[in-house]
Order: sequence, then structure tokens, then C-alpha cells
Amino acid sequence: MRFQQRIAFFRNSICLFLQLCISPADLIGYQKPEIQLDSLSDVIAVLYQLNKKAGIRFEIDVQRPPHSEEWSCSLKFKGNDHSAEMNDSLCLILEEFRDEREKLETYWTDQESFDRWIEKELAYYADAKLQDKEVEVLSDLERIQRRNELDRQMLEKMKKAAEENGDQE
Repeated sequence: MRFQQRIAFFRNSICLFLQLCISPADLIGYQKPEIQLDSLSDVIAVLYQLNKKAGIRFEIDVQRPPHSEEWSCSLKFKGNDHSAEMNDSLCLILEEFRDEREKLETYWTDQESFDRWIEKELAYYADAKLQDKEVEVLSDLERIQRRNELDRQMLEKMKKAAEENGDQE
């Protein structure tokens, strides 16, 4: 084997070895946190922590009989919510997660490939740091005044909608 062929062979062998043995997260030094989800209480704690972060905003949609045939709940992240700058990335991640999980569940891929995809995503988003929301401390009077203002605004919207519906009939 000529020298250049040996170098190419050696380089290709190293690349193959790195692909098989080292995840992208390990290459950049990302330390994956050990998350314990042993009970429903742990899931509630994750939701609570997520709710405390700035840059992420989620809605909780509840469908329940008798108003709906199905009883379901979902977390909704609006990707175009300008007040939550991380939502767009999170929507992309969730879309890919759905697709990758579907491939795993329908046997188009194996667990190892799914895990490699997760590792790649972890490495890619490792520097997208989250900040805690600033908590506004209000007196009871201030809180009640703000609550009343929100109620007033909601009533105005409802009156407007009722007037528009009445005009159309």
C-alpha cells in the first residue's frame, strides 16, 4: 500500500471509530443531566420548572367530556410567539422528535439510531441556555386591581363579539 493510501485508510478508520464510539455531545463536552422520572410527581416538577423559564411559553389545552368526545390534554408551544424566543426551536425539535419516534415505533429505524439522533440534538442545542423568568411580587391590592383589569378587558371583547354576531344576523 502506498503512503497516501495508508493515510486515507487510517483517516477513514479513525472517522468510523469516532462515529461508532463518540457521540456529538461527548465531542463538545456536553454533560447530559440525569433526569429522574420515577413518579407522576416528577413529571409535575418538570412542568413547574419549564413554566419558570423565560423564552418558553406553553398553553395547556384540555378536551373533556361532555364538551368533547375525547378526554385529552396537550401542551402547545406557539412557534411564532415573539414573546417566547425559544418556542420556534422547540417546535422544530418536537416536530423532528415526532418523526423520529414514529420511525422507531413503525420499525423504520432501531433504538440505536434513535439514540444517536437524540445525542446529536443534545449537542446541537447545548448552548441554547434558558434563563429564569423574573417574578413580579405584587401586593394583594395590586394583584386584585390587575385581575379586575383583565376581567374588564375580557368582558369588552365578549361584548364586541356579541355585537358583531348580532349585526350579522
